[in-house]
Amino acid sequence: MDITIIRTSSHGDIVLTEPIFEALKKEGFHTTLITKEQYYPLIKNNPYLDNVIFTKNLKEHNTDILVDLQKNPLSGRLIRMIKAHKFSSVKKYYVKRMFYVGFHKKPDFPNVITRYREAVENAIEKKLILNKLRFFPAKQNKIKIEKPFITMALSSKWFTKSYPFIDELIDILMKNTDFNIAFIGKNKTSIINPRFIDLSEKYPIDEGAAIIKDSKFIVTVDSLWMHIGLGLGIKTYAVFGSTTPQLGFVSPYNMPHKIIEEDLKCRPCTRIGKKKCPKRHFKCMNSISPMRIWESIKDECNS
Repeated sequence: MDITIIRTSSHGDIVLTEPIFEALKKEGFHTTLITKEQYYPLIKNNPYLDNVIFTKNLKEHNTDILVDLQKNPLSGRLIRMIKAHKFSSVKKYYVKRMFYVGFHKKPDFPNVITRYREAVENAIEKKLILNKLRFFPAKQNKIKIEKPFITMALSSKWFTKSYPFIDELIDILMKNTDFNIAFIGKNKTSIINPRFIDLSEKYPIDEGAAIIKDSKFIVTVDSLWMHIGLGLGIKTYAVFGSTTPQLGFVSPYNMPHKIIEEDLKCRPCTRIGKKKCPKRHFKCMNSISPMRIWESIKDECNS
C-alpha cells in the first residue's frame, strides 16, 4: 500500500520524520515524501524512504493514503494535485503553543514526533511503534579527522538560539584537552588553531554528518545539528536559549544526554528563534558561562 507524506520545511522538522518512515516501512508501506529540493540532503540516504517528489515537480500524484505533516497554504495547494483514498493532517496545537510562548502557561501538547505519529495513525487506522531518531549520513567521508575529536555546533541563523561565548569555550577545551575540535554549522568564531577544524557550510549536510559521526560527543544549540547528532547516536549536550525542550523538538525519541539551560520567567519567548532578544538582556544565553558548559562535559572529556 502506498502512503505519501507532505513535509515541505524546515530542516529540523524534516529530520524528525525519520522514525515515522522507518515504522511505516516495517509495516509494509511504500513510502513517498513530498518536500522542497533544498532539503534533499537530509533524507537522500534514508533506506526507509522509497520515493521523494520535489514540490516544484509535482503535477499529479496518486496514492492510497495521504498525510499532511506541514498544514500550511503550500501543502494545501499540493493536496489539490493529489488523488488519495484516505487523508489525515497533523494537529498543530496553535493556541496551546501560543499560550505557552506568550503567557508561559504549562505546555499541554505532544512533542513533534508524537504529533506526526498520531496524524499517520489516524490515516492508516493502526498503531505505529517508533524507534529512536536516526540520521543516515553520506556513505563516504570527504575528510578524516584524527580521533579523538569532539564536534561543536553553537551557531544558528537566529540570534537568540546562538551561543555568544564560542571562542571562550573553545579556548577552555584547547587548554584542558588534547582533542581536535570540529566546528559545524555557521562559523562565527575567530579561532585559528591546527586542532580546530572548520567544517562550516563547506559540505552538504549529509556529507558533514558523515565527517562528524565518529565524534566523541557534540555540544550544540537547539538546531538541526542537535537532531543530527542524536540521529547519529552521538552523545549530545544541548544548550537552549530562547526556546525550550517543552516546545516539542525534544522527546523520548530524540533526547539529549544533557540539556543546559537557564530557568527564566521570560523563556520561551519564541517557538523557533528571534533576530534579537525582546528583553534586550539575552540572559537565557548570557547567563550560561563557558565554564558552566565545561563543568557539564569535562567528565566526558576525561573518560
